[in-house]
Amino acid sequence: MIKKEIFRKPTYIARSFGAVLIMVFFCCGLSPVLNAGDLAGGAPVAIEEKDERAGWRNKPGEYIKNTPGTGLKSKITVLPDGSRRTAERQVSDAPTIVLVGCSYTNGYGLSDDETFAWKLQDSLPEERIVNYGVGGYGTYQSYLLLQNIFAKYSPKTVIYGLCDFHEARNIAREDWVKILVEYSASGKVELPYCSLGNDFEISE
Repeated sequence: MIKKEIFRKPTYIARSFGAVLIMVFFCCGLSPVLNAGDLAGGAPVAIEEKDERAGWRNKPGEYIKNTPGTGLKSKITVLPDGSRRTAERQVSDAPTIVLVGCSYTNGYGLSDDETFAWKLQDSLPEERIVNYGVGGYGTYQSYLLLQNIFAKYSPKTVIYGLCDFHEARNIAREDWVKILVEYSASGKVELPYCSLGNDFEISE
């Protein structure tokens, strides 16, 4: 059974803004469930939606999103299966190579054709590369997502974009929870978390 807790704003209010804000804007790429989004054309841009198991997931649609601190805009296309577009002409074949991870894998701040997933598809035309990276995810959330993927497909390769700060996300460490709650439009966030036992088995 997945351990998940609802964290609320009155308890977890962010108190520091230096490195914390840098991590929010450049490591997370969060917007909707966690934040009202940024403005493009005068309307909020929300590129994630609630997910009962993983907390949130990519929301299908086409978006023009501001990149904080740069003045640049990026074009983001999320396909019906929650993956990000990796080619000009997207084929419907089952994926052979699946990418999972956080906003670095997703390509936050970049347009579709600038992401490393798109470049990888260009260099391996015989494969079908599918980018399931989600802003704000840690290892555990990517693991939950992979369970859904494996229920539908049998890719020959999975590439996980590991970042050292994923450890804090996996266990819902206080500083990470503070960030999520502070930038949550509702003042709360549902976050799954886990730990490792002495036998290195996941304790959910």
